[in-house]
Amino acid sequence: NACTRNRCANRCSACPPHANCSAFNTSLETLFVQRGHWRASPISDKLAKCRKLGGDDDAGKVRCAGGDNTEANGKGLCNPAFKGPECQLCSADDHYLVDGHKCEKCD
Repeated sequence: NACTRNRCANRCSACPPHANCSAFNTSLETLFVQRGHWRASPISDKLAKCRKLGGDDDAGKVRCAGGDNTEANGKGLCNPAFKGPECQLCSADDHYLVDGHKCEKCD
């Protein structure tokens, strides 16, 4: 079974749901977050499903790209066009979220 290494206790913990811990010596900081999910920081083991927000069933997967680069505030898990919790905000300040998965320029 895959697990994550706790850097303080140097022990294995179960891999969080919606993460992939199959890489050798995976730590909480390096675990791979599946597409359509997000976490707030590299030391969080709580993964949130990215909701539809008015879009179709794949809207959360479009915004939340997943990966192993969480960065501060989960930014590294977002499609580059999005930012914020669950990648709900458009990266461009003059854009807004439409249909849960795309950004349009404000008039």
